[in-house]
Amino acid sequence: MVKKDSLWQSDMTQQEVADAMGITRQAVQEIEKKALRKLRTELHKRGFTLDDFFTYKKKRIPKL
Repeated sequence: MVKKDSLWQSDMTQQEVADAMGITRQAVQEIEKKALRKLRTELHKRGFTLDDFFTYKKKRIPKL
């Protein structure tokens, strides 16, 4: 059994994720590719890019 949070470690390789999930590295690549495509599409609809998403620094916005 794999801890749910352990799959979200950014320092895991695709092979490590594949081994933890019991799938092939190629399957991990396809899942990643599909997820990034969906994310890119949604961000583009809202006028952003993937770079905007990954470099965004949360700003404190006062409540009205």
